[in-house]
Amino acid sequence: MQRKSVAGVLLTMALAMGLTAGCGLSGKENAGGDEESTPADGDDDVAEREVSEVFWPVAPSSWIADAAREPLRVHLTYEFDPATSITIQWQTDNVEVEGYTPKVWFAPVSEARGEGDNLELPFATQYTEEGRGFNYEETITLLAKEGFHAADDEKFVQFEVAVRGLEPDTEYYYRAGAWKDFDSETRQFTEATLSPIYKIKTGLPKGSTKKFSFMLCGDSRGGRALEGIRANVGRLDGMDAAFWLFNGDFNSTGKQEEWYNWFDAMAPVLNDTPFMPVQGNHEMFANVFYDQFALPKAPDLEDRWKENAYSFDYGNVHFIGLNSNTESVAAELKDWLDNDLARAKQDPEIAWTVAMFHFPAYSASTKHGSTTWVQKLYVPVFEKHGLDLAYSGHDHDYERTYPIKANAKVTDGQGVVYVVAGGFYSDGYSNGNDWFTAKSAHGDASNYVMVEVEGDTLKGTAYFGDGSVIENWTLTK
Repeated sequence: MQRKSVAGVLLTMALAMGLTAGCGLSGKENAGGDEESTPADGDDDVAEREVSEVFWPVAPSSWIADAAREPLRVHLTYEFDPATSITIQWQTDNVEVEGYTPKVWFAPVSEARGEGDNLELPFATQYTEEGRGFNYEETITLLAKEGFHAADDEKFVQFEVAVRGLEPDTEYYYRAGAWKDFDSETRQFTEATLSPIYKIKTGLPKGSTKKFSFMLCGDSRGGRALEGIRANVGRLDGMDAAFWLFNGDFNSTGKQEEWYNWFDAMAPVLNDTPFMPVQGNHEMFANVFYDQFALPKAPDLEDRWKENAYSFDYGNVHFIGLNSNTESVAAELKDWLDNDLARAKQDPEIAWTVAMFHFPAYSASTKHGSTTWVQKLYVPVFEKHGLDLAYSGHDHDYERTYPIKANAKVTDGQGVVYVVAGGFYSDGYSNGNDWFTAKSAHGDASNYVMVEVEGDTLKGTAYFGDGSVIENWTLTK
């Protein structure tokens, strides 16, 4: 396996040719505890937790007994059923896995007492969950073939706790971290190092027609974009999205130090809102991306492609995430996509289907434009099964197409609508116009999209980075 001496060459090749694929050499593979999940995977198979007496713990003078184990970069994903589970993830400065058991202490908001600095959570066996940790290194993968170390053999750590068996559409408080013991007599923890109390809400059950909103964005690319994110993240967090979809290209190269900065900038969103991403071409260290996000693992995908394609159901919407980085990757995932969309199409509880991937099928930007292999491999599958909305990035601008089928503009409801939402506070690209363009805006002002779903209506509001509106659009069944 080649080492650091080739790092610069590999990075240059990857950036110039767009060859970064998925299938990174993952630390997860050796960590154990992976469970496969499907969109319909509820928590019926989850063993009931042992129930104990409920206690009100005596707060220690500090919740950080070991500064090297303070939970950092806390973030959430839907690894299993969004209605009844949440996977909480974090890192620590101490990268050793041995001797550390990651735990989450949670409780329904309705059962907590006090507020602000006096907020207290009840403690009981049924309100705790343990998880796992694993180490990984920075490894660049080209064309999903051989892995090359492009940095020193520095070790990083990820901790994950999947909290399952929760009530749908319910608010919970939680703390993430670890403790050695809890004494029920004194009501005190031993060696507790825990995060602040954060609040989350479980998703709507499959088939629900209750209104909810989700965020679309991507292509932050690190650097100066972090300034824009930090300046706006409080307002974005307050927009009350049930979850975020991010279409890739978080940073310039995807090295771990860049990720640290990105997580820190996005922290107010990440610790209370589930975040579902796909890999972009700038996630060149593919394993670093996949090791930091616990995503659904489709049972009908080969192990090496798990998390490169996934799906989940939220209310009456079926969501799909796809790796689109190369034609060879798309060719590997096309059959899975076909089967997944076929199941969703036959499901009476699903009204809408939404797909996310990085490279746009249709784009009028003068920077990159449309992607031939996406049109060749993914678009026919979308059209075959009546996909409603496809969302991408790569071009740092905002674009929405007319409904498209067979490479032609069609009437509403008869084709797929494609949205490009790239340039999440990064340098913008020219938008351009083409036969398929319904609306477009230059990327210099940044952009993101909030989508509201209620029954048979899907409404999108596209925003510039400062919160001013680009446009509103509606899809109906």
